[in-house]
This record gives sequence, C-alpha cells and structure tokens, in this order.
Amino acid sequence: MSAFLVHFCFISLTNLTYYIDNVTGCFTQCHKIFGIVHDG
Repeated sequence: MSAFLVHFCFISLTNLTYYIDNVTGCFTQCHKIFGIVHDG
C-alpha cells in the first residue's frame, strides 16, 4: 500500500502535463498518510 502511494507520488511529480494539480494533491495526501510536515 505505502509503496503504491509513494510510486504514485513519483509518477505525479514527473507528469508535467498535470504538474501543479498532481503535485499539490500528492503532497497533501502524502502529508496526511505519512504525517510528514515540512515548514518551507
């Protein structure tokens, strides 16, 4: 499960066609799932 989510995040980061939407959604989901918080 986690591996799939991480893999999906990397795909989103490399998909320049939908870069902004995917990156925003990816980080939002990854932060919620993994509890990762970055200031700046």
